[in-house]
Amino acid sequence: MYTPRSDSTMSWRGSECPSVRSGWRVETLTVAACQTDMNWKDKEANLAQIPGLVAMAAQQGAQVILLPEAVGGYSYSREFWRGAERSGGPTTQLLCDLA
Repeated sequence: MYTPRSDSTMSWRGSECPSVRSGWRVETLTVAACQTDMNWKDKEANLAQIPGLVAMAAQQGAQVILLPEAVGGYSYSREFWRGAERSGGPTTQLLCDLA
């Protein structure tokens, strides 16, 4: 478990982090967690929000961008299965293009 320390080093389960202990340089990683109003019945509207979220996070220096898990909708009804995509579908392609 990582816990921050007041002396600007890292603590890993009570001892120094292996990368600090071995002399490796510790880099800063900027992570953005994006949140939006998802509509489980309108996948296209959900996907249309993603490019703006990614652009905003990237402009603020994010190196890793976390998106909502339910971009394609969420439900356990037959309607959900009708909207399912195969790997490489429009959702995957959009996210690959943005990467």
